[in-house]
Amino acid sequence: MTVADAGLLSHGQLSVWRDVEGLPRHRWHEANTWTHWTVPDGVGTGRVRQALHALGARHQSLHTVYDFGDPAAPRQVLRPFDGEVGITESPAGRATAGPAATAAELLAEPFHLEREFGWRARIVTEGGRPTTVVLVKHHLTADGWCDGVLAADFRRLLHEPDLPAEPFAPGPSELADWQHSEQRARQRNAAAAHWERVFTSGRAAYPRPDGAAAGFLQCTVRSRRARAGAQAIADRAGVPLSAAVLAAYTLSLARTAGLDFVVAQLMSSNRFLPQWRDVVTSMNQWTAAPLAVDPGADLAEHAARTHRAALAAYRHGMYDVDTVADLCGRSWPHPVPYEATCAYNFLALEGPTGPGDPAGNDPEVLWEEPFSTIGHGCYLRATDEGGTSLALRLRTRDIPRDQVAAVVEGTHALLAPGLS
Repeated sequence: MTVADAGLLSHGQLSVWRDVEGLPRHRWHEANTWTHWTVPDGVGTGRVRQALHALGARHQSLHTVYDFGDPAAPRQVLRPFDGEVGITESPAGRATAGPAATAAELLAEPFHLEREFGWRARIVTEGGRPTTVVLVKHHLTADGWCDGVLAADFRRLLHEPDLPAEPFAPGPSELADWQHSEQRARQRNAAAAHWERVFTSGRAAYPRPDGAAAGFLQCTVRSRRARAGAQAIADRAGVPLSAAVLAAYTLSLARTAGLDFVVAQLMSSNRFLPQWRDVVTSMNQWTAAPLAVDPGADLAEHAARTHRAALAAYRHGMYDVDTVADLCGRSWPHPVPYEATCAYNFLALEGPTGPGDPAGNDPEVLWEEPFSTIGHGCYLRATDEGGTSLALRLRTRDIPRDQVAAVVEGTHALLAPGLS
């Protein structure tokens, strides 16, 4: 088989790899994510398999493996798609268990990225008829934005099976070439200057009190009232919904931990330019926004300041993480290693992702065992569930349970009064 070396990793790919490269093998699965698609009535298993094989050929990252032989310069290796991807069928009757049960099996199986493509699919059948496709992929292969891109292409391939099975362009190799090109030197320098300001603006205090380690905890609060209140706050402050939630989170955290300065680590999709918007790869990167926080501040005023700081951070969200790590080593003036105070990601989905509270309690509070502990130790993922409810999932490392509850419930309490 001919192997074409596609060169260095893109900035997003390298960011993911630096997050996971040191994981022991028994934790490799934690970088896996999943999605599922309903198969329309009248479509047979053969056509579903054909569409999945065509999907693998049409998207470059779905037929890419990786060369990590040089730790300082990992590479992506593009292989011609040969159809050899794990597409299996679940036994009849498994459809009744729901896609999450099938996904749980596939998520637990790690990918060996140097030898196999970073995705697998399972066709779930019921009575011999395909009902669902469950797709699991490594985060290095595709980020969450790609779920919609892949779903749309899969549906198109089901209805137009004669579409050419050629790779889409551009792909992650073209993205990497563009990011490392001379034409982006000014943007790379601006990103470095932004990070230097982050490192020299003040010492970020991770909200971990002295005492015994508490391990990893995860608490989710789901609320319709918080969603409505967040929108009211956003409208009053003239900011997006995501900024209103971030403002409530950082203010609650500052009050709980006694902080007046935080560095919020923000997830940037980096899909702001049309030519890269729908490329299937991992473009997510963490950027950073230093924030002075007055614990007694009005939430709408704090939201406006938070939004300005976030915009500045997102402007520089596409960068080489190794360059920034080297810059941190030279610029961080404190004896303790740099760590942002908190991390934040905002997602907008079509509808609720959790089981819901049959009693109709609002808010619904659920303590969970985290599937993955990769990433920051104080990480809030806020999900707008179809414009009706807001899910606030806070995952922490070595923060006592009562303080975890205080942060997430305090965030909810700040948002819910926005209704009035």
